[in-house]
Amino acid sequence: MSGLMDLYLSDTGIGDLSPVAGLLDLVQLVFSGTRVTDLSPVAGLSAMARLEFAGTGVTDLAPLTGLLGSARLNLSDTDVTNLSAIAGILGMQRLAFSRTGVTDLSALAELRVLTDLHLSGTGVTDIVQLKGRVWLRTLDLSGTTPMRWAHICAGWKPG
Repeated sequence: MSGLMDLYLSDTGIGDLSPVAGLLDLVQLVFSGTRVTDLSPVAGLSAMARLEFAGTGVTDLAPLTGLLGSARLNLSDTDVTNLSAIAGILGMQRLAFSRTGVTDLSALAELRVLTDLHLSGTGVTDIVQLKGRVWLRTLDLSGTTPMRWAHICAGWKPG
């Protein structure tokens, strides 16, 4: 299927992404609510701009390290605990990791174009890494207990 750009596989029951490994033109891949646990097949898909795998068994984001163009990433409702593998995705605009085991936001330090951040229901208690992020337009802290957050409001500028 050369030329395939968008592939939606949500709620299909698939468990293996191996068939997508050769789809080099793939821009959007959505497989939320599936049995997928391994992201390795998407490692070489450099055209990827949107990747959504909420509600899957994924725990390791390491295969995403080279996806520099991914603008949208949704890993909510997974067992992911570490975001360090996505620290280099500098074009990230929307990131959702609600209801995951993530507690540390330091991997987001260099994501300068991030406009939407959803971390509801996580164990994040300190959002000081977001200080000065005036480009953020949406910040979802629902169900968290951030200790220090007043500086976020103080630094906000109208869009």
